[in-house]
Amino acid sequence: VTEIADVLRVLWARIGVPHCPVCAREVRGHSPSAAARSLCAEAAQGWLYTRLRAVPEETENRRQTLIRDGWTRLLVSGPQPRQVDLDTDEALELLRAGANLVVDRLNPARDARSRVSEAFASAYRLGAGRAWFQKRDEGFQVSFSEAPRCPEHGPVIEGELTPKHFSFNSQLGACPRCDGLGVATAVVPERLITQPKKGIWDALDPRIAKLLQRSARTGALLDAVIIAHGATPTTPVHSWSDALRDAVIDGDPQLFSVAWSRTWGTSVQRVEEQRPWPGLIEIAANWSARLDWLTAEAICRTCKGGRLRKELLAVTIAGEGIGDYTQRCVVEALDIIGDWDLGGESAEIAERPLLELRQRLSFLVDVGLGYLG
Repeated sequence: VTEIADVLRVLWARIGVPHCPVCAREVRGHSPSAAARSLCAEAAQGWLYTRLRAVPEETENRRQTLIRDGWTRLLVSGPQPRQVDLDTDEALELLRAGANLVVDRLNPARDARSRVSEAFASAYRLGAGRAWFQKRDEGFQVSFSEAPRCPEHGPVIEGELTPKHFSFNSQLGACPRCDGLGVATAVVPERLITQPKKGIWDALDPRIAKLLQRSARTGALLDAVIIAHGATPTTPVHSWSDALRDAVIDGDPQLFSVAWSRTWGTSVQRVEEQRPWPGLIEIAANWSARLDWLTAEAICRTCKGGRLRKELLAVTIAGEGIGDYTQRCVVEALDIIGDWDLGGESAEIAERPLLELRQRLSFLVDVGLGYLG
């Protein structure tokens, strides 16, 4: 069984497709060679560039460093892109605000792939792992990211996937909340919200509601979260959407506008600000009082018992993550391999690991252990 787990880790690391753990959108990273291979299918000429961070101070030093390193042009992108020489006053202003550095002018259909790959490597090094190709005549941009990146939620996985990423005994792979155990002693939501047929403030355990209402900011923020999700503080908790329930219990990183009053002696100050909501579980876990009555050992709410980081559980082969696959019995695990429609490079990479996986699973079936999960 240990050897089977090792083969699975190799498969998911080599041919698994990353997805955003938040929105489930498929995301792919492009190594320099993979980006070059993708771009060489383009017939249009253009500029490969990367974005430099803004440097409000010591801009001249930054410019001189770039010139000494052999860079000569910036790019103003858009419908009518144009180049700006680095030794001009305009370039200095662009660098101060954050500029697009031209790494190379390319004709991908004709240029050697090694040249394109080297250009991507330089762009990633200078631009924190990101690069863009601006077509000269169309004003159209193609973006590339060395690491898998969701356009809405940002980076998904840093660096190249390895088999260690899919081991719950490794810091790279283990879920940070339960340390790879799949279960954790944590605050139980049902002990926080004891009357789900009522609005939030009546639904909460009275002791919890009292503690939360001691902070005007926390109370206002909780109300703001509920309203932002289309409900009101009086809406019965049991009728909440799954998204609202998850946001209230586990937290929501988006910024919510709240207004509350701060009292100092006889004076009252009105405060308006934007803050994220940390979630009821985190708030309760940070209280210094003994909260044994709120906690229990339960399935980890982050990995749902999968033992790995959620972004790794979202890596799939044929639409299935490694956590779901390992929950199957041996017979099912063997049968489903035949349904994997792998093509091209993925089929070639997976050929030997798949052969070994079939052999090991078949052996377990032959000796009467096909029922094992």
